[in-house]
Amino acid sequence: MKDNEKKMILLLVLITIVVIIITVIVKKNNKKKAEGQVQTNNLIAIQEDGTKVSTSSKISETKKLDNLDVTDTSITEQNGLATIRANITNNTESTVKEFPATIKVTNKNGEIIAEIGAYVGTIKTGETRQINASINMDISEIYDFTIEKK
Repeated sequence: MKDNEKKMILLLVLITIVVIIITVIVKKNNKKKAEGQVQTNNLIAIQEDGTKVSTSSKISETKKLDNLDVTDTSITEQNGLATIRANITNNTESTVKEFPATIKVTNKNGEIIAEIGAYVGTIKTGETRQINASINMDISEIYDFTIEKK
């Protein structure tokens, strides 16, 4: 082999090694970025702090509780404690007095997987109030919910 051929082979080997090293570094950086981002499955997203958030589009749909509108619903879970938050708006002509309610969460098959007690305070005409209800459960199967007076 001539000197030029040896130099060319050595140069190709060095370029190959550099490309391999760069590829490994890029893959490690991409993996670190992915670990910090929200991970998802079909019905939940897992945030960096471990909080699970329901992502089912059925959760965010406006629901009716008699003549009241239930909107802006969110279902989260942290450390096994699931919390449901929703806004209830009184679009009627009169004040609605306080009452207990039941929130039924269902899976994709429509089966009730939990019933959660809630309390709705007095709501004046045109007023919006937030309700919060909690239960110890995993939210990963929650697809939809209903809310009704007890």
